[in-house]
Amino acid sequence: MTAPVDYRSNAIVRLMQEPVERRDAAWLRESLQQAVLLELATLPPYLCGLWSIEDPIGDEGVFDAVREIVFDEMSHLGLAGNLLTSIGGVPKLADERTVPTYPGPLPGGVAGGPDDDGGGGVGVVGPDDEVDRGFVWLQLSAST
Repeated sequence: MTAPVDYRSNAIVRLMQEPVERRDAAWLRESLQQAVLLELATLPPYLCGLWSIEDPIGDEGVFDAVREIVFDEMSHLGLAGNLLTSIGGVPKLADERTVPTYPGPLPGGVAGGPDDDGGGGVGVVGPDDEVDRGFVWLQLSAST
């Protein structure tokens, strides 16, 4: 079941469609690797949003909300990596096939995919997208 790690694959969609009775240790390792990629892909847009706040004290509510999201995403990344390591996997982060591009799709076919012309992905989020509610909130707050 283990496929090469590729950011632009539809691996998450494929893994979620696997019947429960066929989900084994290899499935879990691949799923956790995809979770690592997904969590890693969300960090740069949030960090750019955080660092773009010109007055963190004046906009303390927004600053704190975005910072909390960053810490949550970092925690999710750490948890997925630690779980993967605990079952004998090795998180793959430093490979040209795992590097996200911005704007672009989320990894694994989440919220659209590499061939999705609907605009789903990181950096191209619309108010109706369900990519990540925190990011959508950031987009909507910045535009009002």
